[in-house]
Amino acid sequence: MGFWKKGLLATLALSVLTTPVWASDEPNEVLTPKRMFEFFVGEIAAQRGQFDVAIGEMTDLAKDTKDPRIAQRATEMALYAKQYQAAVHNLDLWLTEEPNAPEAHQILSALLFSNVSVDELTTVIKDWLSTNPKGVDEMFDRLTPPIVQMHDPKQAYQLTKNITENYDQSMAAQYLLAITAFQADQSDEALSAVNNMLDIKGDSEKAALLKGQILGHTHPADALDFYQQFLDQYPDSQSIRLSYARELVNQKHFQKARDQFTYLVKKNPHNVDIKLAVALLNLQLKDYGATMNQLNDLLSQGNSDANVIHYYLGETEEEQKHWQLALDQYAQVKEGDQYFNSQIRLALLTAKQKDLASGLDILHRLRAQDDQEVEQLFFSEEQMRRDAGDLKGAYNLLDHALKQQPENVNMLYEQAILADRLNHFDVVEDNLKRVIALRPNYAQAYNALGYSMTERGVRLDEAKRLIEKALTITPNDPFILDSLGWVDYRLGNNTDALYALKQAYTLQEDPEIAAHLGEVLWQSGNPEEARKLWQKSLADHPNNDALKETIHRFMQ
Repeated sequence: MGFWKKGLLATLALSVLTTPVWASDEPNEVLTPKRMFEFFVGEIAAQRGQFDVAIGEMTDLAKDTKDPRIAQRATEMALYAKQYQAAVHNLDLWLTEEPNAPEAHQILSALLFSNVSVDELTTVIKDWLSTNPKGVDEMFDRLTPPIVQMHDPKQAYQLTKNITENYDQSMAAQYLLAITAFQADQSDEALSAVNNMLDIKGDSEKAALLKGQILGHTHPADALDFYQQFLDQYPDSQSIRLSYARELVNQKHFQKARDQFTYLVKKNPHNVDIKLAVALLNLQLKDYGATMNQLNDLLSQGNSDANVIHYYLGETEEEQKHWQLALDQYAQVKEGDQYFNSQIRLALLTAKQKDLASGLDILHRLRAQDDQEVEQLFFSEEQMRRDAGDLKGAYNLLDHALKQQPENVNMLYEQAILADRLNHFDVVEDNLKRVIALRPNYAQAYNALGYSMTERGVRLDEAKRLIEKALTITPNDPFILDSLGWVDYRLGNNTDALYALKQAYTLQEDPEIAAHLGEVLWQSGNPEEARKLWQKSLADHPNNDALKETIHRFMQ
């Protein structure tokens, strides 16, 4: 039970030792001398700590009088004594007689986080729901937050199934059922409940949003189809269109996402968040002119956080290799969420301009606020040293850090990559095997180890098995397919090599994949095809050393 939930139960129960109910509120009916005596017996027993007697007297009196205040008193006593079964029983009496009592609702919420059984809670809630058949939607709305936050999702779902079984036509009941089912990994039941909601009210945006979210996690393609169908029927539903646009971004359909956000801008011309989303999608699509225009418009309008706009203007300039313009924009970020990232970019770009010392100075003046920023600073320095050609310095930096964090998977992996370039192959194998042991589904570790062995021409059969393992974890990864083609080529399987390398290049026109594919084409008797491929790739990537070295070997 969380601290606040324990505190709530304790606070609600403390009244047992303070003011009796009858002292502050008039009971529903005049207590007879006999009942007054029973009431005092219960109170005195409670003051003496004889809670079995106190709770028994108060429970009997609550049953006889049906007075909600006495039921409340019995509930509070039972809570104080941690007799949760008695608390549930008396809470049932209390809610039956006073369904809208806020204190009773507080206690019911707290009991959801106690050791009370699902069956006992079911009885109380069902009895409470039956007191107001016309108000069940409101009652389920009250129940939703505490039930959704229960510690055990499966218990929350079972409780919800129990209490909603007679409320197929209640939107609020079906909403609660859908959420708890989804949290308990019962996605089919969750979709069934949300479809019930849409059957009751076809234009319900609340139901549609929930269905889209469930499908987005379980059947992403179906989520897009559902959003589109809903919008075809209800085109003015802006909340659904916004969710559709976000799901398109999640699934990397950036062009379609931009179209949806552009539509939303027309409907909401003063919404700066939507305008910023369009600008960032244009950046993703490399439409730099449109990005710059939109970001500068936002800056001139003065309704956006200037620090955020300058950061993304810097990123746009950097994407275009306008290094000084990017530095100028990053320097204008003075505070806010993007300040730390802008300083990192400033440092990296300064180092990139052949000024490693100044870049490191900017980096070392930054103060990280959490572990993630600490690691970001560390890897930024490692990248700066590596890009400046200080491979040994980058390697030693990682070596020092790994003494403090020997199981840091990211550090182990990065050091292995550097070790490969420094010909420390024992470190390559040791680090990558440790990474695999720590994170068995890390596809890139299998691939990196297999590729390193392939490049060195050692244990090629083992290298292929490692690369194939990587591909089972991450199918259709162009760089893993490239590794597979390369190891097949080294094994003499040129037909298989060409198949894998062509797949890889179709997925990603990377210059190193082009270098490998061209070499295998050349060695397979297709030099003209190889030449055309290399010339195209070289035009797009004139500074790629691996591509240039391969071309030089075959076309000198």
